[in-house]
Amino acid sequence: MKPALIAACAATLWGQAPKEFEVASVRPTAPQPAGQMSMGMSIDKGMLRATGMTAKFLIEQAYDVRGFQVTGGPSWMDSEQYDVNAKIEGEATNEQIRIMMRSLLADRFKLQLHREKKEMACYALVVAKGGSKLKAPEEDADGKHKSGRMSMARGRFDGDALPVEAIAHALEQVLGRAVIDRTGLTGTFDFKLEWTPDEARTESGGSSLFTAVQEQLGLKLESTRGPVEILVVDRIEKASEN
Repeated sequence: MKPALIAACAATLWGQAPKEFEVASVRPTAPQPAGQMSMGMSIDKGMLRATGMTAKFLIEQAYDVRGFQVTGGPSWMDSEQYDVNAKIEGEATNEQIRIMMRSLLADRFKLQLHREKKEMACYALVVAKGGSKLKAPEEDADGKHKSGRMSMARGRFDGDALPVEAIAHALEQVLGRAVIDRTGLTGTFDFKLEWTPDEARTESGGSSLFTAVQEQLGLKLESTRGPVEILVVDRIEKASEN
């Protein structure tokens, strides 16, 4: 699970909310047998629950960035895992929940960071020569478009009523590089993308992510360079059990 999590989980939460969680607990994840460690995050009925999350991943969620955009800090930031349970007072938008998470990180982890722009290798997402194959959102029984939704699994993305920017963000998670939307496509779309991960693909079959994007979506990933926002961790401490 990656930064798009909050957008997916909190899509139904709206309105005003405070800048901090009403109540929050942060505890080191209990030791688990080798190979059985799991991680996940959900937002439901006014509660944010996260299991097996590293501090770095929490930073990614709170600031809506990807792992390659977070630098600095000690090595434990990307290895030691925590469980978080936090109560949201009232209703909250995606951005309000992120603000609450930033307050939590500052309070419990003593997080301090600053932003920089760095020229980096990245990808531009453009319309392929044959044209876009993205589909207009389907309507439900009431004649309304489905609400924005994305499901992600190994070698597969499915999306309903989402902008191209959401596809770019999802691709960033697999590619480990920034993906800039230069398609010029507006509105929302339904799409399905399936590919064979590099480690599972053989010479005899299976489509790479780059091939799948072009053949299934009518889009293309082009290598380029551009300014990417980076979060530099200046200070962070291990959160004590509470």
